[in-house]
Parts: sequence; structure tokens; C-alpha cells
Amino acid sequence: MTFRLALLLLLFALPVQAAEYTNPQQIYSFTYPDDWQKQMQGTMVLVTPNTGDDTAVCFSRAESTPPAKDDDIVKLMDVVVEKDIFAKAIQAADKNITNLQKEKITLGNTIAQRLVYDSVKDGRATKNAALFTYSTVSGHTIDITCLAYAENWPAYTQAIDAMQKSLAIAANPLPFAIKDGPDLVRDKPEVVTKYIEMLRPNISKLRLPDGSFVSPETPQELAQPILPLEDARRTVSRGILSGMAMHCGLDWQNASFTPFMAQERARSKWSEKQLAFMGALHGIAQQNTAQGALQLGPCDADFQAKTQQILQGLQ
Repeated sequence: MTFRLALLLLLFALPVQAAEYTNPQQIYSFTYPDDWQKQMQGTMVLVTPNTGDDTAVCFSRAESTPPAKDDDIVKLMDVVVEKDIFAKAIQAADKNITNLQKEKITLGNTIAQRLVYDSVKDGRATKNAALFTYSTVSGHTIDITCLAYAENWPAYTQAIDAMQKSLAIAANPLPFAIKDGPDLVRDKPEVVTKYIEMLRPNISKLRLPDGSFVSPETPQELAQPILPLEDARRTVSRGILSGMAMHCGLDWQNASFTPFMAQERARSKWSEKQLAFMGALHGIAQQNTAQGALQLGPCDADFQAKTQQILQGLQ
């Protein structure tokens, strides 16, 4: 059986040439027409048509959620969507809202709701579209909100719909691990590279065995790969396996992570900085995988048996 992996970023093609915005933390991205202009206002990104006036505007921002158990957050978001909390909040803030249409959608590894409604701005009728999401991968809430005067809305409907539905957040490998096993990145080096790019800027937050922090990378170090791609791939694959084991309540630490790191240390080829990075790379793949289980329900007997068999094969 060939190994498969969902694309790390779930992209929807626009009917016109598109530019892409990726936020600095690489948590999410979306596409917008390349004849629109982008500008930043603090942590908020605004995109508008190049018409020289305020015919339409879309804005987006990513906000960290407070620390909480992921399953609690997912349950909360389901309740929020089912009980129309977003819709009620918008209506409470704007008494002019009419013709409110609601849609629960899935974008990558998220829970999302899209609301389209009429309102009034400066005495003129407007059309609005608000997309709210929670990412079970990054732990962030993300929104893309667009509005235009009603008479201009038809000209921008297609672009706004495509922009919101192009929201791309790291998709989770767990559903594919259930089908194909943990070595999902054999033919997907871009996935491994993406994990490295997300983690490497934060390397000085990692700890060494003596409890001290890893030193920041020098310009000379940054100019070189921190790990060979094949070794990074092996690490991510083991992290996926550990995530599968975590999902099933198996002893992932003693059966997967600890022996892996012991083997790597025994090679005597890695610096302490590289070993710390390897541990963190394993961790991000593991958490990404385990969190995806929240959308799939409990670990069933077949998946547990399959995971246990793979773990035993490591010995």
C-alpha cells in the first residue's frame, strides 16, 4: 500500500490570478485576487480592491486561545456553532442585521462557521460575510470578515467566497495514519520542511538535558540545514506514530519516543542542540497527530491493534 498524506495546506483555487497572505507565525494563510492590495494594521491584515475607494474590504487576524484541554475547546466550539453564539454576538453588536444566513463548514483541521448577512454602514446598505474558525492544530481562533456596499457586493461575491474558503491551516495526518500507517511523509518532503520552518525560529525556547535553554542559532548555523532532510523525516514519522499511540492510550513514551531518542544519541553524530530540535520536531508531529483524533472519536480496537503491532515491530 502506498503512503498518502493530505496536503499540509488545503487550498482552493480562485477563478483569477491570486496572491497569498501567510501570517508571520505561519499559522494560517489565504489567497486573494492579485489585483487587490494588502496592508497591515498591527496584527491585522486588510485586503481591498485596487479601486481607490471603499467599495469592499476584508480583514483577518489570528488570536491565541487560552490554554485548555483540546477536547474541551472542540466541544465548546461545537456548542458555539450549534447554539448560534457567533450569530447572536454579531446581532447584539449590530442591531441593523437582517437576512442572516449560517453555514457550518470544515477547513483543514478546524471547526468553522460562516455567516452572511445584510446591514447598514454610514446610512448605506451593506452585505457582509464573516468566517470564524478554531484550529485544533495550532490552538488559534482565526477570522476573515468581508464587507461591501450592497450595490458593489455582486462584483465581489466570487472573490470573497473564494478568499474565505481558501483559509489554509495545517491538516492533520491522523486520518491517513489510520489507513496507511505512520510513515506518511516518505514522499512528502514539503511537510517535513514546513514543520522545520515552524519550529526553527523558536529553537532558543528549547531546553537541554541540564535544564538550560538552547543557544540562538548563529548566522552560520542558520545558513545550513539543522538536520539532514532524511533524518528529519524519520523524526516526524516517529512523532506521528507516537501521536497514534497517545490517541489509543498506549505507552508512547517508553515504546516510541524514549527508545528513538536513545538510538539517536547513541549515534554520537548529533550536537545537543540538534538532539533538542529532534525531540521538539517529534513533539510537534505527535501533538498534531493526537489532536486530530478529537474529530474522529475514540480509538477503536482495530486501530489500537494496528498501532500496537507497529510499536512492537520497533523492538
